[in-house]
Amino acid sequence: MKGFDIKRFWLVARWDIISNWQSSVKVILSMACGLLLMYGALLFDFNPNANDLEYHTAHMFKVMAIYTNLCFGVFMSVGASLIFVNMKTKQRRTAFIMLPAAASEKFVVRWVYVTLGFAAMFFVATVVADVLRWFFCLILLPEASGSVVAEGYRLLVKEIIFDTWNNCVERGESHMYIAIRMLLLLLVGVFTHSLYILGGAFFRRNCWVLTTCSGVALSLLLSAVGFNSWFNGLFDLESDAQALAFDAAMVLLSALCYWGAWRLFRRMLVINNKWANL
Repeated sequence: MKGFDIKRFWLVARWDIISNWQSSVKVILSMACGLLLMYGALLFDFNPNANDLEYHTAHMFKVMAIYTNLCFGVFMSVGASLIFVNMKTKQRRTAFIMLPAAASEKFVVRWVYVTLGFAAMFFVATVVADVLRWFFCLILLPEASGSVVAEGYRLLVKEIIFDTWNNCVERGESHMYIAIRMLLLLLVGVFTHSLYILGGAFFRRNCWVLTTCSGVALSLLLSAVGFNSWFNGLFDLESDAQALAFDAAMVLLSALCYWGAWRLFRRMLVINNKWANL
């Protein structure tokens, strides 16, 4: 089938959700358990007898929110590399390839699943872990029975976005200067996601590990040929022109990675190479 039909797209999306709902629930529960253990470990540093208990408690929630964001970045990278995990076995691979839908519809469904779907799963897991942590703290440590999602992220957003913006304005920097550099951080995240999408489309086994190793090897190679100094010069953000150039490079590289993943998906067969989808 050719073209992109929205009705077929929704049918494929519904089929994909129904086929993978059990694995999605397992991912949510596993991530919630991991976050709960992390919150428990961070609570060991909490001192209910601190002189300024309010500040100490707020700092703890902010730290928890920071670590949760780090986990979110890793989780989204792993999720992106699992874009075609639904084709792991020969039977499931055949079933997905033989769906009566265009290749573009199947690819977009899987892309949405590992981006919006995994982001939604992480949010649910965070809320579940936060509620369980609040329940245990309410019984064992009432002074720390606040909410990571509500209190932690409120403080994190206030300090990282609003306070940083205001500090830059006070130093005399323009709003354009600040916006370009905030956009830069977002585009670096998009590029990382697209890179793991490409790795998930290329590798058949251990996608996340192999993609990470490939990225590290590529970075070392670029550093050896002198690319690292140019990269650091851009990341120092010495001028708007450099920052805009880096933004444009991130957009281009991200588009190339997504396009490469799409081209690899179109070449996938029921029987492919043992390690790569070629």
